[in-house]
Amino acid sequence: AYVTCGRGCSNCCSQMVAIVLADALSIARWLIKTRPRHELRRVYARLQEDGEAQRPSGPVEWLEEERPCTFLGADGSCGVYPVRPLNCRRMLVSTPAAWCHPSNLLRAVRDAATPLPKMENWPEFDPVIGDAQEVVRPLLRAAGIEGDLPPAPLPLAVAAALHALMTGQPESLRSWTEGNR
Repeated sequence: AYVTCGRGCSNCCSQMVAIVLADALSIARWLIKTRPRHELRRVYARLQEDGEAQRPSGPVEWLEEERPCTFLGADGSCGVYPVRPLNCRRMLVSTPAAWCHPSNLLRAVRDAATPLPKMENWPEFDPVIGDAQEVVRPLLRAAGIEGDLPPAPLPLAVAAALHALMTGQPESLRSWTEGNR
């Protein structure tokens, strides 16, 4: 089998992607290093807007709206490709790329006998997310945060990490642990 998705194929980029703190911090650090301050403000505002749109939504509603990822470029390229999240890195298919279009995914999700797991249960469902949480646990403790930060939708997670890094206040990540994502 061969990988059918490639540069410019962005069908999977309309899915709600859950990421962990390690992903969020990596993206935020990269943005700070590669973007001018005025653009960071624009990116942060867009992350907050997209994050607020995801709050009432679940994965199914997000697919229905066909909302693209905050970082998807007009040409279908990923704006954070070098530091894209683990869940995005694992998106490779050998089926026709059109099968990944939101409308086809939506049909598959609706027809599935097993509902999608809730985002906060993904560490048990997905061992990669669980392993990533193990890696960042000491960093959280150093910032005075006990416990795990559950996976969160990409825009909410990156906005929280960007705010923490830009303000130098890692304790602002506490709102994530308290469910105020």
